[in-house]
Amino acid sequence: MSDDLLYVPMPMMDKRIEAVMNACAFVQRITFPDCCYQISEAMAFALNELGVPAHAQACDVYAWNADFLRYKNGEPIKAPRVKKKNTRHPQRKRRGGIKPRPDLDPYTLALYHEQQVEGGGYNGHVICIADGWVLDATASQFDRPHKKVKSTFFNAIPLDAFIHPDMVHPNFQRDWVEDKFMVKTSMEQGLISISNIDYINKNGQIAYCLRPDIEPDNWWNHTTTAKANIPECSKWVLDIAKQILASPDLENHVGQISIEHLWESTKHTQASND
Repeated sequence: MSDDLLYVPMPMMDKRIEAVMNACAFVQRITFPDCCYQISEAMAFALNELGVPAHAQACDVYAWNADFLRYKNGEPIKAPRVKKKNTRHPQRKRRGGIKPRPDLDPYTLALYHEQQVEGGGYNGHVICIADGWVLDATASQFDRPHKKVKSTFFNAIPLDAFIHPDMVHPNFQRDWVEDKFMVKTSMEQGLISISNIDYINKNGQIAYCLRPDIEPDNWWNHTTTAKANIPECSKWVLDIAKQILASPDLENHVGQISIEHLWESTKHTQASND
């Protein structure tokens, strides 16, 4: 494996979950795409094999930046222009001056299962639930730093951080659902977790809405290759996780993880399918 891969410690978690999450990151950087349902099913399979009950589940994901909140609160997108002072008179001279407020750049992102999109992408998102955590190993696809919405490669959210939609402030549902940014099914079917507002100015916010009403067949049958690719990805994730757990030193030397046998096995599987 490439020596530029970095292992991410997760001291608050079961070591098996930490190993599987890192294995998911490795396979995405090496061979498998950042496909949410493929990686989440692989994660659930590997954790179950390692003795941690886990399952993949659908969810809807929404993100927004601080400018969107300011716009929703009534600020105009075009900032009022500051008139220049007459500085020719000595008594009116001042150091610096008033900096004009920049124009707003409201931005939102929405992935929900009812939307209609062009192309072959999966509508909505899939995560893995295990040991009281909602685990997302494909969260980097929500990263929009140029829009001030930032997401790490992993997202791990305690299930305790999810609340029933009835506990969300009524203004939230009125202002956010009715204007079609969020759909009602995202709020009605399960639990919702919204990232800490303290970081909104530089990182934006992300909301995960669990969708227990969406059956796994929704993604298992999504493409003609899903039923072949998911087991293959699962095999890779479990094998790499086992290597990490068997040799803790690999955390500092992940480039030494062996994948040659996995490549050979994958080639054999592809040849058999052909």
